[in-house]
Amino acid sequence: MGLKSWKGSRVRQQDVTIAKNYLDQPEIEEVNRIVVMYLDHAEDQAKRRKSMTMAEWEEKLDAFLTFKERDLLDHAGKISAQVAEKLAFERYEEFDMKRREAAKVAADAEDITLLEELRAKAELAETPQK
Repeated sequence: MGLKSWKGSRVRQQDVTIAKNYLDQPEIEEVNRIVVMYLDHAEDQAKRRKSMTMAEWEEKLDAFLTFKERDLLDHAGKISAQVAEKLAFERYEEFDMKRREAAKVAADAEDITLLEELRAKAELAETPQK
């Protein structure tokens, strides 16, 4: 599915719709640094009682990212959020079915090993001692 991180030890359905789960650690750290810098700027604006509209915040964000030499997202993308989510859920279902099947096979193999061990012990117990 392309996930690089998720919460807990198992991938859950909700993990596939979280964009940051598709980033590796250096990318996450980079995003976090940018967010912290911008939130510090926003906090400074608020402490100075500078009121701004959402459109002004958008302009400031674009200017901030340009100043930090970051690429701007200037379009909505090629795939809608609904289509991306549907695709992610479909891929998760395929993944989860394979994971469940692999777990069944592993459990069956474990059971067979246990049964063989019990049979060997039973045969050993039935063998007359000299």
